[in-house]
Amino acid sequence: MFPDLTVRTRYGAADLVPFLRRDAGEDIALRDWEKPAAALALHARGWDEYRISRAVGLSAETLGEVLAGRWRAAQPAGDPSVEESARRDRRRTERVMVDGRWVHPDAPHGRSSSYKNWGCQCGPCTEAHRVYQRELRAKRRAAA
Repeated sequence: MFPDLTVRTRYGAADLVPFLRRDAGEDIALRDWEKPAAALALHARGWDEYRISRAVGLSAETLGEVLAGRWRAAQPAGDPSVEESARRDRRRTERVMVDGRWVHPDAPHGRSSSYKNWGCQCGPCTEAHRVYQRELRAKRRAAA
């Protein structure tokens, strides 16, 4: 049977199929945002750095940063929505898997905002977000 080809890493999720096809010699367009996650996944599967660099399309220097955990996506400065998005992305990479749920160790647990902004899916955060969404839907129904 085939191993799972959709992986989740600290840099996000990636579908490995395009990278495997590129490694096989096909000319495939790759999504830039999947490259770091794919590099980590391929390294975990025992690929050497040269082969990963070719398949993923990253320079040796960038690949070294990705594998060492120092890589950060370039973000345009000045736009608050971009900064908030970068903050959320960074927080999501810090989550750990606990009992099948992604939990952020530094999040203020039990708040809907922790579920949304920190990506924490622990029981208290999930329940708080569920209650918030239920109240929001009731408020919208009452207004309509």
